[in-house]
Amino acid sequence: MTPDEIAAVPVESKSCPACSVHSQVLAECAGCKSFVCLTKDCLAFELDEPKQCFQHSNEIYCKACLCGAVEGNSTGSPDPFLRKCPSDGCDRWMCKSNWKWCLGEPIDAVKVITTDDANSSDKEEFNDERPEQPRTKKQKLGQQPRHDRRLALCSICLEDLPPDQSWQSCDSFQGCWSNPTGSGCICPECLTEGGIECVGGHYWICYSCSEKSFPRVWPCPSCENSFCRQCKVVDRCQGCGLSQMCKDCKLENSNAEPGGADTDVELVSECTDCSDYLLCQTCSNRLTNYCGACGDRVCEECAADTCIECEKSICQRCAKGFPECSCGGAWREIRPKEG
Repeated sequence: MTPDEIAAVPVESKSCPACSVHSQVLAECAGCKSFVCLTKDCLAFELDEPKQCFQHSNEIYCKACLCGAVEGNSTGSPDPFLRKCPSDGCDRWMCKSNWKWCLGEPIDAVKVITTDDANSSDKEEFNDERPEQPRTKKQKLGQQPRHDRRLALCSICLEDLPPDQSWQSCDSFQGCWSNPTGSGCICPECLTEGGIECVGGHYWICYSCSEKSFPRVWPCPSCENSFCRQCKVVDRCQGCGLSQMCKDCKLENSNAEPGGADTDVELVSECTDCSDYLLCQTCSNRLTNYCGACGDRVCEECAADTCIECEKSICQRCAKGFPECSCGGAWREIRPKEG
């Protein structure tokens, strides 16, 4: 059939008039709402060139709509509704919910400039020992992405990659460079330092995030196996991040001499209002205070008030029944009392 004959087919038709068997059910373009045929050897398919997301069957777009050129979506350079998997030989298309991007690992960058590029005040910094050679110097540009934004492969292609070519998603909750919007990942080129995964397989974080304070995954100081809180086999100080040994290493070193190299760090929970707030002794002395009423220790997060005279804290329990501090000072009432 000619293009004009195809165009004359009633919109209500459910079957493709151009297919040889005339029985292929038509699909609807999600952009312009016109009918398209998904049979690749069909004349209508060749005219419209529709693309379909390989994971979301309702995400279908004709050639005219594929790049977002539909009413209400005509921006200067709109994102396409679908993108082709960048893997060589893969013909799968992905909708926006499947897109993951590597933004390029931030690296220190420099720019080489010559005397022609520099202003008059900077030209004195150039080396004149070899006047016959082009005079240049390096100018720091700060951190720049290793490469432009790069689309990850489709999920099927990612599963088939060998380990040395794998893409990773960092599970850090501290703002990884790779994941500012929640849809980022790290390509093999940017995995220069690798990363660490907890033994339970709950989380993987990149090397740069593992070097931050309180990383989501951290190593046992004895065996150096990595764990997270969900592994439930190792605790750490919530003040400084100092980690205890894992349970296996504790058993192996149970007979170690006190104060020796194999002695485990002791974590205490001295706050009466939050028993799961574990601290090493140094951090406990720094982050908890004696309640000015009952004398028990209370952390800064659980303190209900502080005394305006001696600056002592008061725990939540005592804040309900003691009108003043043991020194006679009034409470500052840093937060509303409960009840």
